[in-house]
Amino acid sequence: MDNKLTLLYSLCMHIDKPHLFSKASRKEYSEFDYQIKFWGVIFEAFFYNDDYMLHWGDTVSKPCKRNNLRFKADLRIVVMSKDEDVVDGTTAEVAKKAQPFYFNTSPKKLFMDKLKSVLGTKCHVNNFLSSVPFIPAKDIKNVVFPIVQIMGFDVHIYSLQLVNRSLYVLQDLDSFSFPTNYTSLKHGLAKVINGLSCIESLLVFGFSGLVPILRQSEQSSSQVFVLEHTPPFLDSSNLRLEHHRSLLESFDFYSEH
Repeated sequence: MDNKLTLLYSLCMHIDKPHLFSKASRKEYSEFDYQIKFWGVIFEAFFYNDDYMLHWGDTVSKPCKRNNLRFKADLRIVVMSKDEDVVDGTTAEVAKKAQPFYFNTSPKKLFMDKLKSVLGTKCHVNNFLSSVPFIPAKDIKNVVFPIVQIMGFDVHIYSLQLVNRSLYVLQDLDSFSFPTNYTSLKHGLAKVINGLSCIESLLVFGFSGLVPILRQSEQSSSQVFVLEHTPPFLDSSNLRLEHHRSLLESFDFYSEH
């Protein structure tokens, strides 16, 4: 991933387009504005390599179509292998900032967005498990799918897993925000990078400090990832921090030039 590009893009926005963060501008933003102006570039810069395909704009996954579920997601992150879809790894919904019912974005909409993502991800979990029947029963609960909910400048990350027969568990993993002022830029970008790394860890690498098992289906040539020993919670504050430390320390150089 190109974390330096993510860092520089956010920095340049504050230098070249500070009006984007003014109160007057933020009052006028639609959900699509948040996708185009802010989060779209950040997600595309982070998940830029050919291991992922990002689908934006009310698309429906293949598993949902096969099950006649017309859940249109604002963002789907698909894990790829040799230019072929392996699994719909992440579903995300975008909304304006959560506000009381008498404003444009209501808690009801946010709840419905989250419910749609959970039901869509449940379909993806079931589809994934049915495609890899060789997984031992004890390992099924270690298959974890991330869910992302974007609300204005804020992002919340959840995970969904099947822990027992017909029993699914939704966990709150992490949250971060797009830095909206120059003084919070360095700390805010550290949170953004760690949050995106949290999503990626579930898609590919497994939880922090753990090694994923790469299994190959006997019925299919597609390679899939299964996580061992999923911990009850994830502290992403230290997630791959050493890897990003030099990038964050270079912020002072860029901000002075």
